[in-house]
Amino acid sequence: MADRSAYRGRMGRGWIVAILAVIAVVVGGVVLLVFPDHGAPIDVSASQIDRIQAYPYPEGAQGPAFARNPREGEIPLQTVISAVPIPLPAPTGCLDQVVLRITLVDGRRIEYGHCDYPDDMKALSEAMQMAWRST
Repeated sequence: MADRSAYRGRMGRGWIVAILAVIAVVVGGVVLLVFPDHGAPIDVSASQIDRIQAYPYPEGAQGPAFARNPREGEIPLQTVISAVPIPLPAPTGCLDQVVLRITLVDGRRIEYGHCDYPDDMKALSEAMQMAWRST
């Protein structure tokens, strides 16, 4: 009998530890969702940026691309490059709807979603809208 009650005691403690572990994982996930880590800024120079493209959210007319070597319908990147914050703010990973994509000359893409659009990018957004309206 003593062995059986000792086994039940260990079994009870095991369940408590398992439940506490699950609670810790859930609480940790909620904290990460509510207070996302924006990570370190992305260290790039303006000369590494090849193109910038904005996308409407949730819908609307897509604006032109701003490109280092613009093709027909695109705007020269030089018109907005001074408004790009260097270093670039790190996206949080909220990419359910991309609203801004920065493509580097090496092909890497840095994408910002509608729910993680950094305040640092507002000046760029305004410069892009002004340049688009003036074309």
